[in-house]
Amino acid sequence: MANSKVNKKIILREEGDEAFLFNPETGTIKTLNLTGISIWKLCDGSHSKEEIIDRVTKEYDVKSKDIAKKDLDDFLQMLEKADFISNA
Repeated sequence: MANSKVNKKIILREEGDEAFLFNPETGTIKTLNLTGISIWKLCDGSHSKEEIIDRVTKEYDVKSKDIAKKDLDDFLQMLEKADFISNA
């Protein structure tokens, strides 16, 4: 999978420990927790999945990179399916 990049049309609104993503073209809304917000901000097309996994495991003290990789894959697939990101 290539580096993920956010859809520029998506609106991000942060509210405390949560954020809301809104796709004005489809009306779809997704809610993100702190981990999701961190990942979203790294989806700028310049960070590889490995770099994102490294940052998340360090920032959130994740014990298993395998679990982090699976969770990241699932999260990115969900965002891509909803047209919130694309793979550059």
